[in-house]
Amino acid sequence: MGYNFKRKYREDGWGRAAYEPRMMVALLVYAYSLGVRSSREIERACEDRVSFRVITANQRPDHTTIARFRQEFTEEIGKLFTEVLHLCVRAGLVKVGVVVLDGTEAREREQEVTGKTRRGRKPKAPDPTPRREAKANLTDPESRIMKTRTGYVQGYNAQVMVTKDQVIVAAEVTQDQNDVHQLHPMPGKVAEELATAGVRGRVARVADAGYQSEEGVRKADPNGPELFLATTNDRQPGV
Repeated sequence: MGYNFKRKYREDGWGRAAYEPRMMVALLVYAYSLGVRSSREIERACEDRVSFRVITANQRPDHTTIARFRQEFTEEIGKLFTEVLHLCVRAGLVKVGVVVLDGTEAREREQEVTGKTRRGRKPKAPDPTPRREAKANLTDPESRIMKTRTGYVQGYNAQVMVTKDQVIVAAEVTQDQNDVHQLHPMPGKVAEELATAGVRGRVARVADAGYQSEEGVRKADPNGPELFLATTNDRQPGV
């Protein structure tokens, strides 16, 4: 592991012994890969599920410890993405001539086109309209109310860029309810991640849906990647 997860721990012998950081990172990565994101769900899984107990060696970190570790090492955990991308580069899996950009509902768009469902648990449908007694999320004040095709959810807008071989080369989470403002930041993040991972190639074309806007077209870099933008989407005409 290329990042020092132990730098924030005390070394004076005071306090309770901490869990091994490598175990905690493996626990979070494994849980996320299965769609288990809640720290309380992860805590329960460490008691009930054999695979989680193997990772923790039968240790049972509580939800507070898991949440605190995730918060304290957000930057270091994020950098693991670049390390994984670097391994993909070494394996010859990253070809960045064309990349595809999409937001949170990419899975729903793909199912409509191909007629095939993706692996993983399908999320529960949100309420079609916000309840009158609905409140802001008091435990996660940075989240926002997001409108989806089936209603409203309290959360974030996740963005990903993938190659034609389905390798994720950039990912980001934003508070924007609309995807159009991510048209230029996301390709910029791709360039940053590729440079860090040691990729010499550059993105020549970016294809996406739901990102077209007059402002975005005006701000396009003439020396940047060629943009393939859908002028309309299944919700509303392009502006």
